[in-house]
Amino acid sequence: LLGPAGPGAKGATPGAEVLAWDYEVDVGIAGGGCAGLTAAIRARDLGATVLVIDQNFDVGGRMLHSGARVSLGGGDPVQHRDMKGESDKEGFVTVDSFEDPEELDDNIDLLFTDITDWSVVDPKAQSPYRYNDRELVRAWAENCPATRQFLIDNYVRFTRISGTHGGGGLSRARAARCFLMLGDKTDMKAGTITAEDAGVADPEVQAEVAAGLARTAATVFPGLAGRPWTAAAGVRAATPDGLPLVGPGRTPGVILAAGARRNGWLLAPLVGAMVCAHAKGNDPGVWADRLSATRFSA
Repeated sequence: LLGPAGPGAKGATPGAEVLAWDYEVDVGIAGGGCAGLTAAIRARDLGATVLVIDQNFDVGGRMLHSGARVSLGGGDPVQHRDMKGESDKEGFVTVDSFEDPEELDDNIDLLFTDITDWSVVDPKAQSPYRYNDRELVRAWAENCPATRQFLIDNYVRFTRISGTHGGGGLSRARAARCFLMLGDKTDMKAGTITAEDAGVADPEVQAEVAAGLARTAATVFPGLAGRPWTAAAGVRAATPDGLPLVGPGRTPGVILAAGARRNGWLLAPLVGAMVCAHAKGNDPGVWADRLSATRFSA
């Protein structure tokens, strides 16, 4: 619930089986995700009372699964900060800039071109930009600097810029990660978070949970029963070369298709065809060795 005075609420008679809550606000927002929370903050800043409704106990939506890497640009405040070698206002950022000034010298027109030119490809030779709506991307590019400032004004801290997200254009460095500092209490305004809230207070793997997953895996794949396994916490599916594992693993009868990360939907047709070929004993194609599930094995 956000607002200068907060929304008015009326409850049913205490002890009633069903509580009927009647809220009266200027703006009601369904969904406390990235767009919903941003809209709520902006409406509150303009003086409106706001009610955010979400089905989850914790707000955040897909942001709860985010890697916290935000690529904006167009000459945004963090690019300017790093060009000058300055720190953030709290002094949390103490390392030198990772990028040379020319890699941070950005503008809206360049950002727009980067995201609409189909000939611009990423390190994997993908060119998803050709599908972008030019009018929509132009509006996005023009708002990138202001968006970064909006986030900073609402207590989002950014590391030094390092490279660019694959979807953020490649001619300039534009990506920085959000961060909080470990502290005695969680305080967004102060930029601190407790080890418990950060999920690093107890890095030990819960043995009973890991054992349960192993039992379930053995039920689905009987060949795994009795096989050695190792449990780890905080793992994000990825490979050293950024390409997925596709093909038979070391366990007979198990065909792997994992590690594609955000490129899973782009590679789905290729991966699906390769898995079917492996399952039928057919030639999986020219990518078989490059995506071999055992290519990192000693």
